[in-house]
Amino acid sequence: MLAEEVVARSEMWHLKNELKEFVTGEWIRVNPKNITAYRVRNRVNSVFVSNETIPLLLDNDDRRYCVIDAPPPPPQHQFM
Repeated sequence: MLAEEVVARSEMWHLKNELKEFVTGEWIRVNPKNITAYRVRNRVNSVFVSNETIPLLLDNDDRRYCVIDAPPPPPQHQFM
């Protein structure tokens, strides 16, 4: 699952623990349209992308996430 621009600044604290449960919880709730919601085993691989410097609040000892910082590309003159 790819999630872009996951959290707005005002929602960071509220969603912090919900995302922890989503990433490592044993079950997830599936709620399709016009069908009763149901639970399935969590087998989701999640990727969160953002242009923000701090897109999510993480604890220093949090083992749920792998953070990869992609630096901006070098100036064009370096490619010639």
